[in-house]
Amino acid sequence: MPAHLERVEQIIACSPEQCVCGICGQEKQIIGYEASEVLDVEPAKYFVQVTKREKRACKGCEEGGVSCAALPERIIEKASEVTGW
Repeated sequence: MPAHLERVEQIIACSPEQCVCGICGQEKQIIGYEASEVLDVEPAKYFVQVTKREKRACKGCEEGGVSCAALPERIIEKASEVTGW
């Protein structure tokens, strides 16, 4: 997406179940975000909607793995998605 376009960020939190390690019961810490950018438009105004989904992991044990918040619904699935940040 062009760098000059305004970015409007939306952060989606993990569900309460995803915030607790299923192995040891400790609260998982935020370790980053899965990000995607979708070109969006308001009448006569273009901007890029940045969606960041929490990624959480337990610092107490590795067995609990990583949890990521669910993607919001989109009008067109897989529309211009860039992930991995």
